[in-house]
Amino acid sequence: VVPDSKLKVGKANEDGQKENPTLVSLHPSFVGKAPLWYYILAESQQAFKNNNTPLVLGPVGGRIVGEVLIGLMLGDKHSYLTQEPEWTPFNSLLKKGKFGITELISAAIKG
Repeated sequence: VVPDSKLKVGKANEDGQKENPTLVSLHPSFVGKAPLWYYILAESQQAFKNNNTPLVLGPVGGRIVGEVLIGLMLGDKHSYLTQEPEWTPFNSLLKKGKFGITELISAAIKG
């Protein structure tokens, strides 16, 4: 959990990391109650080190996006997940016993 003291309002840049106010300093009603959309954005800023740092989703944002995408595939009667629920990757798709998004994209490119 990202504490209120680290939930900053403003751009993730070198100047903003020092100068941006916290959400709770804007209004006390936000203490322990950051809006979800705001929390996801602020969570992604926690890995920020300098202006060259790529911003990516944090654990909460990544989990929500992942679950939404899987939910959409499970709800789509034409998706591969619904059509072939017992499918598992065959050995030629595995790399060091692992099958993830990198292996999926590599297999798709190869056709």
